[in-house]
Amino acid sequence: MVDKRHTDEHGELGLPARGVGVGGIRVAPESWLLTIRTGKASTEIVVDEGTYDDYSIGDEYP
Repeated sequence: MVDKRHTDEHGELGLPARGVGVGGIRVAPESWLLTIRTGKASTEIVVDEGTYDDYSIGDEYP
């Protein structure tokens, strides 16, 4: 299930990234974020504006 959030605040939002050799992801102002919920877990991903617009809150994400 998808939840959406848009940020246009000044500064950066730090997101943890998983994987070998991968640090955190920094999101610049004017970013589009989707929160993907799977059961009790959730993951936030940064997407482009087109992908953000393609999904509504509550949609299934592949």
